Amino acid sequence: MTKRQLKTLILTDTAAKARALRRLLSKSFTVVSTDGFLRNLPKTQIGIDPDNDFALKMITVRGKAELLKQLRRDTFDALRIYIATEPVAEGEALAAQYCELFGINPLSKCRVELRALTKEELRQSLENARAINPRPVEKYWTRRLSRRLITFGINPYLWCAVYRGLSINPLQLLILRLIDRFEPKEPPTPEPAPVTMKSLQMWAARDLHYAAGRIVLLAQQLYEGMTFDKNISGVIKYFRAKTIEPATEFSPDELREALTPHQLKVYEAIWSGQIPWLEGAQISERPTDFSLMLELERLKINWSNEYSPSINMLVKGAYVERSSQGYALTELGRETLTALDKYFGDVLSAGALVEIDEKIKAVSLGQATRVEVLRSIQEPLSATVETAMKSLGDDPRPKDPPVIESDQLCDKCGRRMVIKRGRYGKFLACPGYPECKNTKPYVEKLAERCPKCGGRLTARMLNRRRMFYSCERYPTCDFWTWDVPQEKACSACGSTMLIHPFKDRPSMLYCSNENCSTRENHPINKILEKARRQYEERRQKESARGEQ
Repeated sequence: MTKRQLKTLILTDTAAKARALRRLLSKSFTVVSTDGFLRNLPKTQIGIDPDNDFALKMITVRGKAELLKQLRRDTFDALRIYIATEPVAEGEALAAQYCELFGINPLSKCRVELRALTKEELRQSLENARAINPRPVEKYWTRRLSRRLITFGINPYLWCAVYRGLSINPLQLLILRLIDRFEPKEPPTPEPAPVTMKSLQMWAARDLHYAAGRIVLLAQQLYEGMTFDKNISGVIKYFRAKTIEPATEFSPDELREALTPHQLKVYEAIWSGQIPWLEGAQISERPTDFSLMLELERLKINWSNEYSPSINMLVKGAYVERSSQGYALTELGRETLTALDKYFGDVLSAGALVEIDEKIKAVSLGQATRVEVLRSIQEPLSATVETAMKSLGDDPRPKDPPVIESDQLCDKCGRRMVIKRGRYGKFLACPGYPECKNTKPYVEKLAERCPKCGGRLTARMLNRRRMFYSCERYPTCDFWTWDVPQEKACSACGSTMLIHPFKDRPSMLYCSNENCSTRENHPINKILEKARRQYEERRQKESARGEQ
């Protein structure tokens, strides 16, 4: 019986980084991705105890119980363990959690910082492995808990003043204010700037017209790397560093065949060492990502890591609407802003957010503690919440969301169904609940037209998180797609343009008309053919199981 050879285990936080490290390491190493936190704060509860020094109440992340068991076995059998999470405060907090979960001594040389995913950087990082640094861990949790303390603190008032189920964090509220008070003005034409995550996002929003967050994805892809012809894992240094630099000596021309056009644009900017601002300012009647970023920068808000998820949540929660012209408040957004500004204008102002960030910085320098900072936030907030709640009467109760009737009747009882918003978006429900529990997908008519018959396209939520788009005459007209219709029309035939998303690269824009000249030899044709074939195979299998 041969003895099993123990291996050195490296824990990392993303699957893409794990694949890159496997290409750089010998077979004596095992690399495993945890996909972020294994235990985390609950989504629907505050998860901290203000009466017990703000102790955390963590739960196992949904769907990760089996992974956690497997990782405990892997770490138990490992010869040595290294933790290669991102070289920022969140990465340090992840590393600290893995030490706690798997019995790794945080004082041992277990932590490696990968500023670039290259063989030389990996070799040096392993040689210079260090202990867990508690200061960035405290900084991360102080920042995150401060946002959570404010968000959950104002929710009771928000539910009574507007309606239950709403939730908004301090940065989202500030963005609502900026959108509401936006005045069209000539944006300045900046001088060429150093390449940072902030300058990249602003350049991409203004000159490339990328949606918020897309440039972050592209930078992450360049850092984590793809399988290039020259077997390079990553071509830029860590993308959330103070400045972003190339990690190799390969010029953009040498990587032209290996990168997508979008990745190449970003790499060219990073290779040049400065952001190539285009000449000429653009005036918009509505606030855009660029104008909002510019205003947040003027207010000295630390926005670069939080802007993209914040604006996306505002759109998803129907506080703002997004179009090709920019952002505008919805009725719900305006009502929320009015309710909160009435009492929380000072404690949730831009100046207050900057002051909180300064306190968080003091924690990272060892000049303050997490408990001190959180108490300094909780005390004035609690007093303001108490005043706001008293203004609502002696016994304020959360309001139910407004009932919006649809034009569809319930199949089971004949009542007119109402539109409700759930975890995965809007849906139709019978108002006779609990006697009648009938629900249906909510079908929304869009302005965009069907490329086959000219009818209006519709959108409905299927499979919980996935949107399905089809002709309003479906199934009489058989056009349907998973891809998102755009307001922009095809320059060749005038049909609706669609966006096809990818997990590992930027989205692809294409014409929805299969007979359009732009679709000839287009790569999307094979992609769609494969996707439709897989979809039909799944439907046939589900049908066969149903018959059995």
